Amino acid sequence: MSTVLIVDDYPAVRKNLRSLLEGLSSVVCIEAGNGLDAIVELRWRLGDLPAILITADRSPRVRNAARAHNVRLLQKPLKPASLRALLGQWRMQVAAE
Repeated sequence: MSTVLIVDDYPAVRKNLRSLLEGLSSVVCIEAGNGLDAIVELRWRLGDLPAILITADRSPRVRNAARAHNVRLLQKPLKPASLRALLGQWRMQVAAE
């Protein structure tokens, strides 16, 4: 069975794509309106997992929502060094456990 993650701001686009994919055999769709919704849905299905939200949206609403869900936030344009540093921190934490 395949799992497909659909992330799009527009519900109609998600609905149409989901219908198309489910018409293909054995596809489970996880549907989300944005990256944070996708992270929340995946955590609900798979348990707690580390997550990074990479977005151009600098609003307090997005920043507060990410913090509330314990999601690290990186802003676009993405600085590769920031992403490398965060991933390196996570790798060291896992190695120490």
